[in-house]
Amino acid sequence: MYDIDGRQACYEIDTNRNKQSSKSPLIYNLGWSEELILNIPKGFRPEPQVVLNQDYIDQHLKTFHNGASFIIVTAILDKYGRDHIGTKNGLFVVPTSQMDNLLQAANGSLSIVEKNLGIPRGRWLFKTSQQD
Repeated sequence: MYDIDGRQACYEIDTNRNKQSSKSPLIYNLGWSEELILNIPKGFRPEPQVVLNQDYIDQHLKTFHNGASFIIVTAILDKYGRDHIGTKNGLFVVPTSQMDNLLQAANGSLSIVEKNLGIPRGRWLFKTSQQD
C-alpha cells in the first residue's frame, strides 16, 4: 500500500520482482512461485485454483464483498462503446473501498492514480474523446 499524505491508497507497485517474497508459502500452492507463473506465456497460465492457496483466494474474494470498481478514460468509452468494457480476458477491478481510498488520497492527481494502478506514467494525461 502507498502512504500518501498519511492515508493509505491502493496497491504498491513492486519495483523489485527479483526479490523472494516471504509471503510466497502463504500464497502459492506447493511447487508454484510468482517467477514460475510469470514465465508461462499469458493465455497459457493455469487457473488461480491450481497455483494459489485456497485460503488466500478466499481472503482475496472477501475484499470485494462491498463491490468492485475500475477507472476508464472517456476517450476509450467514446471510441469503443459501452456495451463491452475490458478485454476478452476480462476487466481489472479493485475492491471499492481501496478505489475510494486511492481517489481520496490522490486528491485529483492523475499521476498518483496511474502509479497506484500500474498505468504507465502519463498514459491518461490529456485524454479526451477527440484524441486516440
